[in-house]
Amino acid sequence: MTSGADNGILSVVSGDWMRDCYEAVTNATLGDAVRLISMAFRAAAAGVAILLMEVLAGMAGEPMFRVPFVTSIVLVTALPETPPARPAAIVGGHLISSFAGWLVGFLPGSSEALGAAAVALATLGMLVARSVHPPAGVDGFLVATSGLSVTWILSPVLVGALLLAAYSRVVAYGERMLLQALAPMLAR
Repeated sequence: MTSGADNGILSVVSGDWMRDCYEAVTNATLGDAVRLISMAFRAAAAGVAILLMEVLAGMAGEPMFRVPFVTSIVLVTALPETPPARPAAIVGGHLISSFAGWLVGFLPGSSEALGAAAVALATLGMLVARSVHPPAGVDGFLVATSGLSVTWILSPVLVGALLLAAYSRVVAYGERMLLQALAPMLAR
């Protein structure tokens, strides 16, 4: 790579990025090809999951701003091997955070203070339960600041978290199968 690649955004501004991209492609190794295929597969899986979430939310009549899974989808598809992307963390984190918001909703105070308290309690709960899923913090915030009911915790939260946990396992399996299928071609 040229020194332009080391400058990050500066190489884009200066035009060196085109030369850097060309060099990256022409000097790519087998490992580079596998990583690129994996990244493309994960990105496509994120896009499919977002589309499915939008369709399911529409069918359920749930406004998109109240469906707390966009950042969870990115996390579990982009970084499936990390602890926050484990199915237990996905489901546990969303439920703990939602119930934290519900509990905080009984306290007096402004919605700003309640939202902050809900996220703090959700974080504590996820840490104690060892089910930290950072994107789930928004659930407690939404419940506390919007006065969402326990039924919202069941659907879309519980249903969505279970679907996302299952989807994450299917995506991980699909990625393994794709890379195994492509291995003979990539080895040439």
